[in-house]
Amino acid sequence: MSWRDQLQRASFRGTPFHTRVDGVEIGRRQVVHEYPLRDTPYIEDMGRKLRRFTIEAYVIGPKYMAARDKLMAAIEQTGPGALVHPYFGQMRASVTACRLKQSSREGGMARFSITFVESGENKFPDTKPDTPAIVDEKADLCAGVFEEDFAAVFSIEGMPEFILGEANALVQGALDAVAAISDAVPTIPSEITGFVADIEKLGADLTYLIYQPAILANRVRSLIGRVLSVADGPANALSMLRALFGHGDDVRAVSVTTPSRRQQAANQAAIINLVQRPALVEAARVASQISYESRGQAIAIRDEIADGIDLHLDAAGDAAYSAMQAVRIALVKDIAVRAADLSRILSYTPKTTEPALVIAHRLYQDATRESDIVARNRIRHPGFVTGGQTLEVLTTDGLTLRSTGRAGGGLANA
Repeated sequence: MSWRDQLQRASFRGTPFHTRVDGVEIGRRQVVHEYPLRDTPYIEDMGRKLRRFTIEAYVIGPKYMAARDKLMAAIEQTGPGALVHPYFGQMRASVTACRLKQSSREGGMARFSITFVESGENKFPDTKPDTPAIVDEKADLCAGVFEEDFAAVFSIEGMPEFILGEANALVQGALDAVAAISDAVPTIPSEITGFVADIEKLGADLTYLIYQPAILANRVRSLIGRVLSVADGPANALSMLRALFGHGDDVRAVSVTTPSRRQQAANQAAIINLVQRPALVEAARVASQISYESRGQAIAIRDEIADGIDLHLDAAGDAAYSAMQAVRIALVKDIAVRAADLSRILSYTPKTTEPALVIAHRLYQDATRESDIVARNRIRHPGFVTGGQTLEVLTTDGLTLRSTGRAGGGLANA
């Protein structure tokens, strides 16, 4: 595999950017002790220096301003985030300095000079572990396992011609499925163009990659791993990945009556797993980056992905079982920690027709919550909320909804 094949798409907090130049400061922390009447100093090694990455990044295109604003928001967000460095891969990093440049001469482009420093774990007691980072870590460990599993099972060496034809058709079908997942959700134009081009190139390379299963598996899995950088936000990325959860379930099973048919069936299962398993693992990674509106929404997504992983565990080998189970456990813990602070959805039914402003004041003692009630329930006219119509409203552990007055209604768990 050439160095170009090993480059990764650069992004920060899931927000992609382009880069041509980068630098990194490395070394050791040394304290020099010089003593009287001693010519040679003593050098005390205090450990490795923090790595400081300087990246010259840019976003470009007709709608570059939207990409610029998204990257600015990621840079200005508090705390460390997930940095995907094109040469060093994924790491936790914080932004210590950033300078934005734009000019009319370079219309359609914004340049960022960003300084990142690696961010380690807090060695002091912390009431909230960084559960999204743990999901990231466990998901990364699956990559090599999936590729090794595929290479160990998939083979067309010494097989009849129809085995080769069937394998080619299945892989091409998988590529078509990956290409199709971006059709129904918003994507980042500058990223989707390269994504589709890479899918087409992989299809053109199948004539020789079909004989190199390890490289083929790496290329397919890497495409699925790029969904987060292609989609316009984690929620859209989850929608794209969800379309791959059941890929191949409708393929007709092979009757294993001969050694050739047994290998055909093994190849079929390997190709289907090469799509479904990375899609589920990437979905777990994406789920750890979604900002959920309610506890119920977070739990529903957790259960969907965890149940999908469960379906693969029984048939997985030891390494794949351990890797996917670790992702599942990390996902469940992540949702448990983050959902604890989320709102719960309750049902509220006003007895009479009245303004949303009045309902917000009655329930929350806060009229500014009107906009949430209107948006959540798609109310056409905020001044006239129909009496007797059940509404969805949010509450948290620290907020007690009130229902008082003659125009009030009943509250119930949704």
